[in-house]
Amino acid sequence: MKRAPQARNPLVRLQKRFEDSFERFRHSYRSLLEICLRHRRAFLIAFFASCLGSLAILIPWLGRDFFPSVDSGSFKLHLRAPTGMRIEETANLCDLVEQSIRQQIPPSEVQNVIDNIGLPFSGINLSYSNSAPVGSSDADILVTLSAKHHPTDDYIHQLRLKLPKQFPGVSFAFLPADMTSQILNFGLPLQSMCRLWETTWRETSATQMRSSAN
Repeated sequence: MKRAPQARNPLVRLQKRFEDSFERFRHSYRSLLEICLRHRRAFLIAFFASCLGSLAILIPWLGRDFFPSVDSGSFKLHLRAPTGMRIEETANLCDLVEQSIRQQIPPSEVQNVIDNIGLPFSGINLSYSNSAPVGSSDADILVTLSAKHHPTDDYIHQLRLKLPKQFPGVSFAFLPADMTSQILNFGLPLQSMCRLWETTWRETSATQMRSSAN
């Protein structure tokens, strides 16, 4: 029996090689399945052992967040000064807070600092704000870091510890600055701000009551 002449078309030869390789793979896979079915007990033991072994290796490296935090190289700080502070005084306070931030972060890592003080002029802008400003004593400070910077969470942790001590009577809250955190926060920054301001109000009231009693 004569063999069919080999096709000259390169696409036909490529298809023929693919079909031959796939047939060899299919026969090998079938042989492997037959071996596993003939030795079911050994296969099941080896399979579950490999699953447990992979879990033991991967569990220490697995995160606990469904959406892990993203270091976008920016953070948004909301501050609330004592009620009734004029907007120019709040601006001076923002300058002092900005100086404190620049002392914590090296100058080479600070790319831009933007202050947004007081209430938005338009109600549309207010509806897009998640900092809930109530007057001229509120301000948002957006800090953008350079491309090569240390972890942003480390700077936020340092500022959380320093700013309340350096500016007593002023409430601070860090809001999500990147788009991913803004979408996935489910209102948590606002709740944390309310708890922070409630705690500050209680501490201030308790201090005033002790002063009045004395």
